[in-house]
Amino acid sequence: MPNCATDIAQSQDLLPEKALVVLTRESMGCINSQTLVQDASALVAHDDGKAVTIREIKNPEDVSNRNELYLLFSARQASQLPGFLILKLGCDSDQSAAASLSIDHVVLRRRDNEWGVVLKAKSDGFARAQMLYSRSPEFTTAWLTYPEAGVREPMQVTFYRAYPLEGELSGVPSQKLNGKWQTLEIAVNHFSFEQARFVDLCEQLLEGMDESFAPPEEHLIWPRENVQAEGLRSLIRTIAGGQSPAQAILKLDDGSVIQTNGDNFVPHLRQKLVLRREDGKLMGAELWLRADSL
Repeated sequence: MPNCATDIAQSQDLLPEKALVVLTRESMGCINSQTLVQDASALVAHDDGKAVTIREIKNPEDVSNRNELYLLFSARQASQLPGFLILKLGCDSDQSAAASLSIDHVVLRRRDNEWGVVLKAKSDGFARAQMLYSRSPEFTTAWLTYPEAGVREPMQVTFYRAYPLEGELSGVPSQKLNGKWQTLEIAVNHFSFEQARFVDLCEQLLEGMDESFAPPEEHLIWPRENVQAEGLRSLIRTIAGGQSPAQAILKLDDGSVIQTNGDNFVPHLRQKLVLRREDGKLMGAELWLRADSL
């Protein structure tokens, strides 16, 4: 077995800016809340046996409550982006007993032109991992609906603002871990960095739209009469400029669609929000954004 301390300690390695344990409460595919359980940044900064541990939550059917560890790395050195690459880690088990995952030390490491997240880890279950990106990772509260689950009445939800990057991660063991300390290396491939650039521009578009449409202190609440296709196109031209032929579709819960062109597309960023109608009632919608090239 490799020596974890020797493998991980290198002068060019980047420590995470933050390591946060987040509790997600989800039912029927709807996120009801995300809350901070623990700031574990100090625990993963040193290979000293002081590990952060997250534990699986056993749930009834249609419920997916879970503890996850969010590892935030500055994207500036790796990709010249102003935001954060975020590795989200969790664990589960096929047994009745809940699994746990412990992380003692973690770095973002560069080897030649390749980047990877190297972890000293221990688990008695299966590790799960997903790469996210965010310009401004933070807990945000907004009014949301989930029409796909039959929830059309807006409810106030606190969520962690970060967006998934497409593509599978290599280096995540597919088999159950053996409960002993070991070094894992999860590759951050070139496709992930490309996706992060797209998401970064889409976040700029979202921020610009929210500033233009939402009244002060009403995050992601847009007056329905102000949101038109030409307004979306104008904001895209202003914010994206010549960088990207970006596209937007706003899908309303009543089945209507506002879009910047006639094409459908696979989005790089999806964000739920609400529109305020003239009668004051809130109606749910989901914004899809895509940046085709940079």
